[in-house]
This record gives sequence, structure tokens and C-alpha cells, in this order.
Amino acid sequence: NISRFERIRMVVEELGPTYIKLAQVLSNRPDILPSALITELEKLQDQVPPFSSEESIAIIESELGKSVDSIFESFEPIPIASASIGQVHRARLHNGKMVVVKVQRPGIRDIIDRDLAIMHEIVRRGEDFFYRQGLLNAEDVLRTFERSIHQELDYRNEARNIDKFRSVYAAMPGLNIPPVFSDLSTDRVLVVEFAQGTKVSNIKQIREWGLDPRKIAESGMRIYLTMIFENGLFHADPHPGNVFVRRDGVINLID
Repeated sequence: NISRFERIRMVVEELGPTYIKLAQVLSNRPDILPSALITELEKLQDQVPPFSSEESIAIIESELGKSVDSIFESFEPIPIASASIGQVHRARLHNGKMVVVKVQRPGIRDIIDRDLAIMHEIVRRGEDFFYRQGLLNAEDVLRTFERSIHQELDYRNEARNIDKFRSVYAAMPGLNIPPVFSDLSTDRVLVVEFAQGTKVSNIKQIREWGLDPRKIAESGMRIYLTMIFENGLFHADPHPGNVFVRRDGVINLID
């Protein structure tokens, strides 16, 4: 039997990338959603159905103006992760460096603009309903989400943020920010050094490496509190798909 929360997750998947992104945001809100639903929505973090490798390769070659073979020594056509806006392939540069190649979904901009228009209409028509549920500023929430997702559509913003993070936190112990290859990145393609490790939520693997999950959690909290309260520059999407722990206990922050 399929549970109610599984059905919700499946409906979100069918509705497409914009709704998946919104569900990803909600998956970080255990204060407003039941844990069983959170568990289902967390599956959307890096298990979104992928698009074809042929489309991915075509986008890379169109954006960079070169063949995939001339850019990479090897390129894995099957993505290692697929999310709401893009998917990620593993590759090796001709200098031997392992990288991940983030490729934006075909036609995603038009899809998101259409979905956002529908969401605005739903919020407008359902204003009284949302108010009765205690959501007094539904339109403001949607506008904030709209600004955020539009920024994510330009991977150059992410590339600039990565460079800035690496500069500010280069000396922070226990933290690594994988570098971006700017000469191989555009608004639709992003090439970043491969982040070794396992998801921070994979307690079993962390323990098998001889690491203490409690110390990893303490290190993560120290890193985040320093980012927020001392520097004011922080990673704003810390779901497990974006936080990796290396064998040496160093935390890799991505995306």
C-alpha cells in the first residue's frame, strides 16, 4: 500500500521542478510538517527523475562551444544526482582532476515562469483560506521563493558565491568548499571539483569510518554559527544532499 505522504511526494514529482523545489524548502521545516512527510520530501533532494544524457551533452557542448570529448577525459552519461533545476554528472578533466558537471534542465526557465504564474493565481484565489490556516503573508512568501529560484537559474551566481565562500572561509578548520572551474562554467553549466565523502545524514557510513557523529554535528554547528553570527555569509540550503563528510571528518559544503 502507498501511504498518504508517499502520494504527496509522487504528486509533487508529477507537478514538476518548481513544485519539487518548493517541497525541498519545506523538507527543512520539521516545525510545520510531520516527520513522515519530511521523510518523503527529503527523497526529492537528489532523487528527481533525470533527463536524458543526450540532452545533457547537447547543452554542455552548446554552452561551451566544444565537444564533450575535448573538454573531459571521461564523462559519465548517467547522472549521479538529479534535482529540480538540474542534474549532476561525474567527469574527469584531461589534467586528471575529478569534477562534477551540473547541467540545467532543458526548457526549465519557461516551465518555472509558468508554474509561478499558476502559484500566484492560487495564492490570490485562496487568500482567505491561507489566512484561516495562519499564513498571513502567503503572497510575500511566494515572492521570496520566486526571487530565490530565479537566482538559482543562473549558475554564474553560484560560481561567484563559491569563489567568495572559498575566499572568506579558506582558513576555517574542518570545512572545505570545492572550487569552481570558471572557464568551464556558464549560466546553464557549472563545473566544480568533485566533493569526496558521504551525506551528513549517513550515520552508518560515518561510524564505519571511525568518526563520531556527535563530533561531526558539533563541528557543523560551529561552522554554521560562525558563518551566521560572525561573518554574515552562510550556506542557506543545508539539506543532507548538500553537506558531505569526508573520511577525515572534514565537512564539504556544495550547491
